Amino acid sequence: MPPLLLLLFSWLLLPSVWALVNVTIDDSTGDERTRKQIDYSPPDSWQSQSTCAADPTACGSLALVDPKNVDAQTWHESTFSIDPSNKHPNVPPTATATFTGTAVYVFCAIARSNNAPNGNVELTFFLDGVQRDMFVRPAAASNGFDYNVPVFALTDLSPAFPHTLTIQNGLQGGQDSLLILDRIVYSTDMAPMVAVPATSASPSATPETRKSVPGATAAVICVLVLAILILIIVLSVMLFRRRRRRRPVYAPYMPKGAVKAFPPDMEPSPASTPRMPTASSSRFVLSSEFAGGVSMPPPTYGRTRSPNWWVGRDEKRVAGIGSQRVYLDSAPGIQNPQAWEQRHPYSSSPTPSY
Repeated sequence: MPPLLLLLFSWLLLPSVWALVNVTIDDSTGDERTRKQIDYSPPDSWQSQSTCAADPTACGSLALVDPKNVDAQTWHESTFSIDPSNKHPNVPPTATATFTGTAVYVFCAIARSNNAPNGNVELTFFLDGVQRDMFVRPAAASNGFDYNVPVFALTDLSPAFPHTLTIQNGLQGGQDSLLILDRIVYSTDMAPMVAVPATSASPSATPETRKSVPGATAAVICVLVLAILILIIVLSVMLFRRRRRRRPVYAPYMPKGAVKAFPPDMEPSPASTPRMPTASSSRFVLSSEFAGGVSMPPPTYGRTRSPNWWVGRDEKRVAGIGSQRVYLDSAPGIQNPQAWEQRHPYSSSPTPSY
């Protein structure tokens, strides 16, 4: 695979991983990314562990919920009833949250009892002002609570604009309904930011600083690190190959095809003092045939034959008959003088006539 195509493929994998990030909107601390709070209406129709801290017995089901089984150990409760003793009889309470994502989920705790509290549940869900679903569950007439119950799920939403989710508890003129809201979760293509402490009117209701990071964030970090490593490796390989192509094969001071005549530890002898190598100073082994000096008799010149017949007469005259100048015969057997040289031998006169 070409390096550029591999790099492009690694970056195209990132959007699919980022889309798996889930963001929690807690009932009390709000959106862990944007810090937006859930809007409860009417406000006095809702109760929480903070409003009932002074008198837990007056909060109905709140005193029975196990904080260890709900998110951040917080929850909000509302009761719909047509009974005139209710604060807002025949007025369904609502909880509204805004988000930007591709999916949304609602989790609640549901009471099993049918008396004190009444565990009957009738919920209606609206998205952007349009009713999308309902959740109805009658009381089971037993003890305890069911936690982390998904009462609503909606996917394939457009992330191009914010959405508004409204949860309505009960129906006008309908049966009693108990809503124990734990949290809202939505999926988005952006990683959640680290949450900061939220301020509240009551200091005892302020939870500890939360740094909730979904498991998908770890996958995002791993993919980012892997993409950076791949990018570094690809760039390093490309740079190495480019520099290798530009590197000259031969050094600039040595022509192409040149070789060294001598080993690094051997220097040539000066031209002014020629000498034969000896066994002690040379790295080469000399044959016994050339162990001594080379002696060669002077050339002889006769009337009928000359070993050096190809040498010019002027050069022979300058050199003299008794010259010790060395002439090497490559094939003495065929060195017959020319006929004109046999007819005109050298004389002792200094200047021959032509």
